[in-house]
Amino acid sequence: AAGKAVKFACAQIGKPYVWGADGPSSYDCSGLTMAAWRAAGISLPHNAYQQYKNIRAVSRSQLQPGDLVFYYSDIHHVGIYVGGNWVVHAPRSGDKVRMRSLSVGPIHSYGRPG
Repeated sequence: AAGKAVKFACAQIGKPYVWGADGPSSYDCSGLTMAAWRAAGISLPHNAYQQYKNIRAVSRSQLQPGDLVFYYSDIHHVGIYVGGNWVVHAPRSGDKVRMRSLSVGPIHSYGRPG
């Protein structure tokens, strides 16, 4: 399932960020992670904080492709870990879904859907 979620997320790279969107032509951060895991048969809420509350926490040392990475103390951003210290995420208005280094931005926690 994690492989399907990662493959889906990577296929969305280049699509525009639109607040509240969950595909197929645009995404916000939690809409992207929700749609990626939906493609793998796992249901997640469309909100970064609610995703954090509804999945199992893992440590950085346990991080595997498909895990979610939550950012900022109020958990207002989420990306999907794709391996090699990279995440795919939908950053903000005016930007596009893209890959970035895992450690760009203050990491709050990690979680594993499914």
